[in-house]
Amino acid sequence: MAGDYIITGGRPLNGTVRVPAAKNSVLPLLAASLLCSGPVRLCGVPELADVAESLALLRSAGCTAERQGADVRVDGVPGSGTLAAGPAGRMRASILFCAPLLARLGRAQTVLPGGCRIGARPIDLHLAGLVQMGACPQLEGERLLLTAPAGLHGADITLRFPSVGATETLLLAAALAQGETTLRGAAREPEIEDLAAFLNRCGGRVQGAGTGTVRVQGVRRLHGCSFAPLPDRITAATFACACAAAGGRVELAGCAPRLYAPVLEILGQMGCGVVRRSDAAVITRFGRLYGPGRVFTGAYPALATDAAPLLAAVLLCAEGPGSIEDVIFERRFGCAAGFAALFGTPLAASVFAMEVISVGVMYYAALFPSILASVIAHQVALQLGGGTTAFTLSGVPGNTDVLLIVKLVAFGVVCAGLSALVCIIFHKIGHLFKHFLPNQYACIAVGGAVVVLISLLLGTRDYNGAGMQVIERAIAGHAAYEAFFLKLVLTAITIGVGYKGGEIVPVLFIGATFGAAYGGFFGLAPSFAAGLGMTAVFCGVTNSPLTSILLAYELFGGQSLALFALVIAISYMLSGYYGLYSEQKIIYSKLRPQFIDRKTK
Repeated sequence: MAGDYIITGGRPLNGTVRVPAAKNSVLPLLAASLLCSGPVRLCGVPELADVAESLALLRSAGCTAERQGADVRVDGVPGSGTLAAGPAGRMRASILFCAPLLARLGRAQTVLPGGCRIGARPIDLHLAGLVQMGACPQLEGERLLLTAPAGLHGADITLRFPSVGATETLLLAAALAQGETTLRGAAREPEIEDLAAFLNRCGGRVQGAGTGTVRVQGVRRLHGCSFAPLPDRITAATFACACAAAGGRVELAGCAPRLYAPVLEILGQMGCGVVRRSDAAVITRFGRLYGPGRVFTGAYPALATDAAPLLAAVLLCAEGPGSIEDVIFERRFGCAAGFAALFGTPLAASVFAMEVISVGVMYYAALFPSILASVIAHQVALQLGGGTTAFTLSGVPGNTDVLLIVKLVAFGVVCAGLSALVCIIFHKIGHLFKHFLPNQYACIAVGGAVVVLISLLLGTRDYNGAGMQVIERAIAGHAAYEAFFLKLVLTAITIGVGYKGGEIVPVLFIGATFGAAYGGFFGLAPSFAAGLGMTAVFCGVTNSPLTSILLAYELFGGQSLALFALVIAISYMLSGYYGLYSEQKIIYSKLRPQFIDRKTK
């Protein structure tokens, strides 16, 4: 049947394969052709769906873009800054076409890019760099409009992560921008070098491609040229791993071994024969395979993330231990595991690990590892004597009417204000102590003494440690009016002066005791208000609404979950851009569809 393949295994692979041009190089080169005042010919372009979509985008911009045998020819001056919605929405690389249009026409419009099945890949770094160069982004639903009323100008841009796509976008924008652009923290992949080589052949002035700092001197115009994209290192790695798994002898022609050297090195360690030539490699495997131990992915020139699944297939055929670890998501998995083990809430923990990093953008490629880490940690905690945290609320409304919604909205507004207050005090108290006591040891000593003195004056240790017993009393409907504030101040002092401790449980304490003590002023039962306050304040200080809703479900069950969601949403929306974590990024505005990309206060 058409489109079906029947594969009969059990035979070694033997032969020679010529590695085709890299899709990840061809797509940015096609976007770069929009910058050129003359015809561009790309040689040996593979027939792929993304290539066809890219040609459609070029034609929607007013250019002539067609195949001529194995080559692709692009000609004509772009006349429209609006990219066709269909192709743009089906491929992630469509964002690359906006920068050349913005540079030449001062305007680019597209739908948000799609096409990635392994997870969300945000464009925040692309937009933040373009803003520094004079662009004005406007997001309306799924449509992105970029304008540059005064044209693009050079800028000194530092990427917080060596994103390949963002590096390519900013190189394309800088090529025709006024003045010099310096891009620090740039990606070093070979595809970046290939794009720079193309721009330079067309008359551009790009230096440093392949290093962490790239400088681009903008020019007035670029001319066309004929260019052969570099070979696809991931395709080469695919055939190399196939030979390793199946056995045999395979020659990979037309691709320099340096481009996928980590894969070849690992295969050599596993027992394969590897012969390197200037533009080819020969892989042989006739004996046993042995596990390589721990293998790590990373940014180029380390092992490419895309090569990890290929090596995983080889590891299945090997004797002995072998593991592949993606260091990009390592902390997130640990966060998920710790959260799940501590609170017994694996669903909330899994989402929290993804949601808390970049507010407004979630990296769904981390979903399975985060869930796996959460579930394993939760089960281990149970075996070690831990439990699943759950509470029973009383006074939950049986019917929802307009008056109840008004009460919940008002309570949510107050929780939002409390969330901002929590963040301010958490950050400010430590700064005050360190300002007046710059000596680290003196600061710790005085801060500890203050906590001890306040605790002695209060005559209780309710505000020291986690305080789970206080949270339980609050859920039962009992809390002192001052409890939330005392916990806030003592925790802020403890952490602010330099003692190690967590913030999450204290935040839950603050929210629960506030709700129990003050819920009656809003016409809400103290127990129900304690649960609302716990989740709403947690949301406001962590900027994690989805996590908070799942937390409400796992802690209190599904009863009246929609009411919890309402209060949580209000707390998130109105809590401002405050946050517990100074490195947390707010990618999009909380109030309107506007890209802001700023750290929390």
